[in-house]
Amino acid sequence: MIRVDKGRIVLACLAVLATVFSGSTYAESLSCAAESASGFVYDKQSETWQASSFPIENRKYVVQPANQDDLIARTLKYDYEIKDAGSSKPVIHCRAVRLPDSNEETGLIMCRGSFGAIFNIDRETGRYVRSQPTGYVTKRTSTATEEGPYLEIGNCFAN
Repeated sequence: MIRVDKGRIVLACLAVLATVFSGSTYAESLSCAAESASGFVYDKQSETWQASSFPIENRKYVVQPANQDDLIARTLKYDYEIKDAGSSKPVIHCRAVRLPDSNEETGLIMCRGSFGAIFNIDRETGRYVRSQPTGYVTKRTSTATEEGPYLEIGNCFAN
């Protein structure tokens, strides 16, 4: 006859639940909107880069837990993905900064993209910073606006 210790089973189940939920303290989605953006644009007439501000009215984002059905997100262990509002394609994937001993999220989300792009969020303050150096170093400017590197700041709030 097999003896089952129900107390140990309950404790084991509670430990599993605590592990599952300890890393998801901040798992809800965020909506973010730019407050200000500036950077550099290329002036074709003078053939020089000049400081400029950028329009921000369409710079809105949705931050949500990464789709674990996505092979890249699952393989690279991304916690979050950021999409332009109204888009289904992620702009950048991110990792939550976690406490070393508990795997608990600190509230900081760090995102690194191609060509040095960053998008970092502090969930406690609701602030974010996004930068994109593309355009100057990589010579990949937009033909419509000749936008170059930029820095953007804004605010996020829970949905």
